[in-house]
Amino acid sequence: MSNYGYHTREILKGELGEFSKIEEEYEEFLDAREQHNPIMAIVELCDLYGAIQKFKQKYGIDYDLKLSPFMDPTYQPLMAMENCMRRIRREPGLAERFLIDIEEAIHFYVSYYNLKIKDIRIMSEATEKVYSTVPNKDKNFELEYWKKRAQLAEEIMRTTPCDSDIFTDQINAWNEYKLHIGNNKETIKE
Repeated sequence: MSNYGYHTREILKGELGEFSKIEEEYEEFLDAREQHNPIMAIVELCDLYGAIQKFKQKYGIDYDLKLSPFMDPTYQPLMAMENCMRRIRREPGLAERFLIDIEEAIHFYVSYYNLKIKDIRIMSEATEKVYSTVPNKDKNFELEYWKKRAQLAEEIMRTTPCDSDIFTDQINAWNEYKLHIGNNKETIKE
């Protein structure tokens, strides 16, 4: 894994409820596409959808997304999203006007994978619930915590013999494992 997490380049972090978060999630979506990773791309679209909903909620933007069940075969959702993002970056006041087009593009993009916007909404809400329960938002710390915990667990398994005897190495490995968990229990939820 690179210094950029699952991404191949630096992507500026945005603030939830602001257009910067929409930009962040859009750039992460593009990066996933560049990696030819459709699963990660769908996950990033869920995050993009969630960022759009938070932006709309914060700024009181309300519209009904009326989607046609029939897709125009010439419609290119990726190009539509890029055009909308470019317009909003140039003229932030146009965000409300173009967000509906981005949501429509998301709908048509995921329909290629037999998903519906309802599926994206559900996955987006699930992601929000998971991240809102993590008290420490420093994901690098969290990654290091779980990496260390896995290494300590592997050490316990490595030093544990198949019989029921308990050796000093086992006790030391177990104590180090429990100490690591205990030292971090306030910042990490299981």
